[in-house]
Amino acid sequence: MSDDVATDRIITGDCLEAVADLPRESVHACVTDPPYGLAFMGNSWDDFEPKEYQQWCEQWAREVKRVLKPGGHMLSFSGTRTYHRLGVGVEDAGFEIRDKIDWLYGSGFPKALDVSKAIDKQADAEREVVGEKTTPDGKPYSERKKQFQTEGSNEGYKRPSDDNPRNELTAPATDAAEQWDGFKTALKPAHEPVCVARKPFSQTVAENVLEHGTGALNIDGCRIEHENGGWTREGPKDDFTGGSFGEQDNNETYMPEGGTTSGAENGRYPSNVVFDEQAAEGLDREVGELSTGDLDVEYSDEGTHIYGEYGERHVSHDGDTGGPSRYFYTSKATKAERTLDGTIENDHPTVKPTDLMEWLVTLVTAEEQTVLDPFCGSGTTGMACKNKNRDFIGIEQNERYADIARVRVGLEPNDPSVVRGDKQQEGLENF
Repeated sequence: MSDDVATDRIITGDCLEAVADLPRESVHACVTDPPYGLAFMGNSWDDFEPKEYQQWCEQWAREVKRVLKPGGHMLSFSGTRTYHRLGVGVEDAGFEIRDKIDWLYGSGFPKALDVSKAIDKQADAEREVVGEKTTPDGKPYSERKKQFQTEGSNEGYKRPSDDNPRNELTAPATDAAEQWDGFKTALKPAHEPVCVARKPFSQTVAENVLEHGTGALNIDGCRIEHENGGWTREGPKDDFTGGSFGEQDNNETYMPEGGTTSGAENGRYPSNVVFDEQAAEGLDREVGELSTGDLDVEYSDEGTHIYGEYGERHVSHDGDTGGPSRYFYTSKATKAERTLDGTIENDHPTVKPTDLMEWLVTLVTAEEQTVLDPFCGSGTTGMACKNKNRDFIGIEQNERYADIARVRVGLEPNDPSVVRGDKQQEGLENF
């Protein structure tokens, strides 16, 4: 538990009011998935005018900034159409915008107006059914329905229906509709941006980390695993006058015993792009297997001057093969994590993969630090914190989702009915 504030709890209430009740500079980071301002599924909590949404983002971000320690990071998901509003709101609240992480996923479902159909509808022209739509893997929707019934998995697709006219392929009925056949109004969604912001501080990064435990990213905790070793370099530290080695102290050796192995030996340096499993597999399937090849080169003043005139050095690298997704973190999700193996009926519409949230929580905190999620929904950030030995504070205004979050993070719900009947008999002590 943090010394500054009671942690490992879910607060039911409005985020602005609940965050205002938290002590100043009492949490180390904020990782959250707020409303995107798109009136998602007609929900009133997501319905904003553009400037209204920006002002609201500034309002809650200002409260979050107050409770963050100096140098504390905030990671906030957003929608592609409203990210600019959130980013400006966060910046106007006093944060530094440090970066943007793009979460790429393969399960997005296109939602767009079919112009050809709209033209025929306007003309009261009946279209002829000429076939059935297929899923991205080439299966008819009727076959996908059978898979739903037998396997209980949707693989990211909408639940099909035999009598749903949206699953039918129809031909244009009028000349105008034929002319504009194939025109629609939107792209398939395949990524969500995450705003990476940091509360300003007056000290050096080193001083701030020592005093508050904040201000830097946990790079080694988020490295991308791979099978082969990394670069090995021998020679003075100032071999490399640019890139990631430009900040090293001069005239020191990496390892007096004969060189150093880069951090890549323990995993690749994390980037600002993250995949889900489906998107990663699709990319690798399209591009195919690639190889970086082996490298073993001696550099000297008499040879190449690629790294400057600083004496002899030796650079080597073991070859590496695989698809391009191996350079990026890939999150994995299961249906079981959403429902706790059937313990709860989690129907929250925007649940993020726990694996993804674990990576984000790890990126901006050390173990036993406190993470705030002012829009905790069904509690995935809390689950991530629990799994990664972080403390957490969640805030959710919907009472049912707050109780689902409590069960998912191992707390007793206010309303036991959110737990399925057969599980209630087993008791809540194991949740």
